[in-house]
Amino acid sequence: MGKDGQTSIAPQDFVSKPPADAYCVKGVVGAEPMYQSVALLGFNVNEPNTASCAYKPVDPSSDGPPSVVPTATGIAVDFVKQGADTGFTLRIQLQGPNGHKEGAAGEADRWCATIDEVQGKVFVPYSSFTPKCWETSAAAKGTPYANQPISAVVFLVPGSPDDTPYDFCVNGFAYGSSAADAPDGPVQVGDQKGTVGGSGSDDLDFDRKKVLVNGHNYIIQNNNWGNPSGSDCILNYVNNSFSVTQCTGTGADAPAAFPSIYIGNNGNTANGVFSTKSTDNMPIQISQIQSIDSSFRYSGQSGGQYNACYDIWFANSPPNQEYQDGIDGFVMIWLRDPSEKQAIGSKMGTADIAGMTWDIWVGPRGPSPGGVYNSAPVVSFVNPQEDNDSRAQNFVNKNILEFITAASSYGISSNMYLTDIFGGFEIWSGGAGLKVDEFKAIVNKK
Repeated sequence: MGKDGQTSIAPQDFVSKPPADAYCVKGVVGAEPMYQSVALLGFNVNEPNTASCAYKPVDPSSDGPPSVVPTATGIAVDFVKQGADTGFTLRIQLQGPNGHKEGAAGEADRWCATIDEVQGKVFVPYSSFTPKCWETSAAAKGTPYANQPISAVVFLVPGSPDDTPYDFCVNGFAYGSSAADAPDGPVQVGDQKGTVGGSGSDDLDFDRKKVLVNGHNYIIQNNNWGNPSGSDCILNYVNNSFSVTQCTGTGADAPAAFPSIYIGNNGNTANGVFSTKSTDNMPIQISQIQSIDSSFRYSGQSGGQYNACYDIWFANSPPNQEYQDGIDGFVMIWLRDPSEKQAIGSKMGTADIAGMTWDIWVGPRGPSPGGVYNSAPVVSFVNPQEDNDSRAQNFVNKNILEFITAASSYGISSNMYLTDIFGGFEIWSGGAGLKVDEFKAIVNKK
């Protein structure tokens, strides 16, 4: 359904679905400048199983299906995203008997929650459902759901100013208290893929998509922080890898862009949708970390000025609100050092870590993208050979806690908290053709 956008969904009903199959739908949510287009897959929860499943257009003036007060503490669902682009947003909507109606009556009888996890078995507590779940503040979201009677549980793909293709399956859902209460189903989690970034929109300068790989969440991000008005990058991703298919713009001292993969909150943005907090064990005090198992493999040639690096963030205390880029310390690992650029500060020595030799550069951070200047220490471990890609494929299964420990002599205290780990390319020029073949970061607690 939609206002201006033309939305499609197939199939329209499940009268011919074999009982053992999942409920799978696909289509396109039509472009709509006010975000009012939507695709819906709904299940009435208090009708006999002999009721008709044939397609019937919504009549906003009629009474809704019979309602019931749900049990347990939330909704447990098993779902899978499929198709050529799995980056679309999926929400769950609890709908009362008037929730299908337009205007105030309908708005007062439906509550939604954005599913933060990528796919698989998830649990959404009733307390997470609000009338306007897409808003960013508690006040704007409205009064949370409080076990009012509901008639339907609806799976919803919201629209945007651009067409939004979608393809997903619901294996099943149930009232429950954890993800383990979700019923099993026949459709298995597969590859997650899509496109990040583009041109013509500030939102695309910082576009992000979440993936789930071997039980761990990662965020693929386009990040034109150094020159957002003059840089446009496009990334194609599959699971925890991506290729830079286009990147324009240049940077002077600061890089124009940092296309990357990360774990953490990256400033605690977008209501947790672009956070990996359910699987990343962060924030965590450095002294409480047993190891950080990580791999970063890259390939491709660009012909411009770019590095391949980790960017690791630390805070003096666990962030309890949006911190954007206002962080208290940084460790960087430059697997590749471009000949015309250098790390922050000055060279302070060398170190042998992870079976390789590194130059150590130390200095205070400069003005940040958010305008913060806190002179936070930046400790960079840099490949001593310029424009050298010999480490492109052999930085595999390393314990990067060793770099953090080595940075303790330069202002990264063991009392600080690890908040985020990024891996990608800082690009001053060029960039098209570069690829992160694999990025993995798993924080293990003591």
